[in-house]
Parts: sequence; structure tokens; C-alpha cells
Amino acid sequence: MLLPYATTSKWQPWKTRVFDFRSIQKESGTEFAFKKGDYRAFDPPDHVYPEHSDRIGVDGFMFAFLHTADERQAEIGNLLSSHAISREPCSATDWDKVGDFIQTNIEPNLPKNSDANSIHKLFATTATELTLRPFWHGVLIDLAILIGKSLVEQQVQYNPVWELDHIPLTTVSSSNLPVLRLQSGNQEQEAGRSGSDLETALSEAVNTDPEIAGDWDRWEEVVTSTAAKLGVPVPRKLPDATDLFIENAKPEGVLISPVKEMQLFFYQSLHRKYGFGPDVNSPPFSLGDILRPGLSWSWSNHPGL
Repeated sequence: MLLPYATTSKWQPWKTRVFDFRSIQKESGTEFAFKKGDYRAFDPPDHVYPEHSDRIGVDGFMFAFLHTADERQAEIGNLLSSHAISREPCSATDWDKVGDFIQTNIEPNLPKNSDANSIHKLFATTATELTLRPFWHGVLIDLAILIGKSLVEQQVQYNPVWELDHIPLTTVSSSNLPVLRLQSGNQEQEAGRSGSDLETALSEAVNTDPEIAGDWDRWEEVVTSTAAKLGVPVPRKLPDATDLFIENAKPEGVLISPVKEMQLFFYQSLHRKYGFGPDVNSPPFSLGDILRPGLSWSWSNHPGL
């Protein structure tokens, strides 16, 4: 059942207009600026994002997200292989190529004959809202399913568990999405220890500045300087910054929403391509970072892994 409300917020994709996934079929015969191959886009059982559905629709989306992964991987593989990208991206480098494809080809929801200069002018001089072309909503969900699978496979040490990020359906939010809960893999060992002063201080450091977890040189400096301040020896093996972050997040652990992260990546890609204008050199960002060591992703406002 479609709930009769939606809010609009230009750069907060978790507060969106109601999008009907069936509109993807209406443009099946139209032209695209890239090879679409035999790809058939994702369409959830209720034909809307869970934020705009009742609980039955939310549960249906969750089931489709988790239990049609092989089917959806085969479909999105048709699109990726048309662009010389692995049908089953696994590594950070593979996902870099997927991210490059998105940033190069992503399209706003405008008439098909709109040229790049007119699009830039439209968004620079009017209050027109940047929204995705319908086709890209299906791609977004399929890639979220695929990257969720990659996270489960590569983060086994953090006991990944899928669950529903459910909130009361009195607000429009991109909660009600499948989320991956990650917790420390050494819970039994940690239950019997309080942690050293050095571990405590380093946990505070990485929670204050998650980006240091992705920079080995900076992390080594933090460990060395913190040990010196406390008057303790530097550990022979440096503590893992991500482990400390996850341990400190107990008992809740860290929640990762692949759909929300892909929304952020897609909308920032759209904004970079069309919102800033053709002459602005915005710094590059990489989708593959979601699988690299570190606790922050340049396109996201949420600490990653």
C-alpha cells in the first residue's frame, strides 16, 4: 500500500518525492546515452521505496532485497558487462570502475534531448530540483544489493547480520531499509577485559577522527604519540583502528545501509555532473572506498568501515 505523503528536500535523498518504479518500464523504448544491454531494472513488490509504503510493503522490500540477490546480480551483470566491468564486482578496484560508470553516465530526469549546457544552465538559474531519471533508481537498488553482498563477504570478522532499520511509519525517512549490523568479532574475549589505558585513548582518537583509520601513517603517529603521553611502550603490532571503532560501538555495533549509501553516491554524482557547471573541477571520489580500510567515505555523511 502506498502511503499518501512525501516530502521534498533537495540534497537529502532520504526525504524524497514518491517514486513509482513502474515508471521505469515507460521509458524502456527510449534512448540512453550508454549501452543498456539486456538489463531489466529492479522493481520492488510495492513499486515504491519502503519509506513510502506500509509495513507489509516494507517487509516485501526487505525480502526482495535479501532473497533475490542471485537474480538481481545476473540482471545488473548484463549492464556492467556491456561496459567492460566485471559482472560480479568484488574488490575495491572493481567497485571503482562501477563508480566511474555511474559518474560518467548518470542522468537527471529531464527530456531526453536536453544537452549538457542547457542542463547546467537550468540548475544554475532556476529552482529546478535535481532528480534521477527513473532507470537509475533500479540500478541504484541492484547495486546496493550487490555491494551489500560484497560487504558481508569481506567483513566476516565483524559478524555481519541483516536486519530491518525500522521506525514508526509516522515520518518519511529512509529508515525501513535493510541494514547490515557489524559488531566486534572478539566479543567473548572483550567481555573479560576492561581495556588498557592505551586502548581507551586510541578508541577515543579514532571515534573523534574516523578518517585516521584509513591512513596508516597517521594512525602509526597517533599510536606512537599516545603511547608516549601515557608512558607506555608502543605495541609491537599496532591495534586495528576499525576494530577499536567497532568495539567502542557496542552493544549496538555499526549499522551500514547499502541503499542509503548508494543514494548518497548517486545524488552526489548527479550534482557533480550537472549542478556545479561544466568548468568546475570537483575532487574525485571513489565507490571502491566502501571496501577499503578506513572509517569514512568521501561521498557519505556516515562513518563506514
